[in-house]
Amino acid sequence: MGTDPNGKVERKAFTLTHPELWEAYRNDPGEANRNRLVVEYHEFAREIVRRFSGRLPRSVDRGDLETAGSVGLISAVTGYDPERGVRFESYCELRVKGALLDELRTQDWLPRPWRQRMELRKRTTEALRGELGRDPEDREVAEAMGLAEDEFQ
Repeated sequence: MGTDPNGKVERKAFTLTHPELWEAYRNDPGEANRNRLVVEYHEFAREIVRRFSGRLPRSVDRGDLETAGSVGLISAVTGYDPERGVRFESYCELRVKGALLDELRTQDWLPRPWRQRMELRKRTTEALRGELGRDPEDREVAEAMGLAEDEFQ
């Protein structure tokens, strides 16, 4: 990408995969044309789910992730704007991964702020362990985190 003499951003040209389907969808953005695109890109979305799920514990239901991936794919098809100069596959991958993360968050029994606090506690404990040369006491970790000892427990 660069800029033209008028200061407008020039976008790199790219070839849209399945241009006839996208043209049909642009002319008639109804469910039938949308679904044709979804069917065409379904395997692409499944591959994203497969790679993503490979890093997760086996307790995570792959079927739930595939459903979330399909929701992300539909969202990508309906929200895609080729005029922005981004390949559909790149945009779709972001939307599918976002849908997968949303699904994982709904399955998590621990609220996000608690999980963040646990991560901060872990990092703080490790830092103090390196600094002190021993396992820190709870009060030391609480102090380093800026918490009262009763809040820390």
